[in-house]
Amino acid sequence: MMVDEMFKENSEKEKPATTEKDQTESFKDTEMVNQTSVPTVTVWDFVKMIFALGFVLLLIYGALRLINKRNKWFDNGRSVENIGGTNLGNNKSLQLVKVGNSILVVGVGDSINLLKEITDEKEADLLLEAYKNRTESAPLTTDTFKEWMNKLPLSKSTGKTSQFSSLLKEQIGQLSQDRKKKISELEEKEGRGQ
Repeated sequence: MMVDEMFKENSEKEKPATTEKDQTESFKDTEMVNQTSVPTVTVWDFVKMIFALGFVLLLIYGALRLINKRNKWFDNGRSVENIGGTNLGNNKSLQLVKVGNSILVVGVGDSINLLKEITDEKEADLLLEAYKNRTESAPLTTDTFKEWMNKLPLSKSTGKTSQFSSLLKEQIGQLSQDRKKKISELEEKEGRGQ
């Protein structure tokens, strides 16, 4: 019995002394673990997020419109105005510039060259009218929204996803038919065996 008593004493010495404080802290920890829940996202949260995104986009659109109008107000006193232009290559472009009452076609590259002065009144009026129509912001319509959506890279991939989904449906249908065929063959074999 002495050996048993020695083992009991050693095992009691090796056990760490737990106090009430330690027990209450461990109880609190387990309560906190049980009380914490996984955050959930509901459909309403998703709808609110979409409306918030739309509101932010509307604010950006309004701010850009306001900035465009302010630039027009400040540009009225300027005698040189860029009507438009297009890129022709690496650091080369073609620009239409209104200087006073004349419109100039200018080539911009390593140097700036006057290519042509537009002297025809009708052509100059057409260019200025096109410039005014382009700079006046058109109201946001479904057509312009559809054009913007078509320009996004996501909308270009819908053809690939529709091809993928049709191929997936076809293969699932084929697997279903093969499964039905195997089941019917198995049932026929079982029917013959009995």
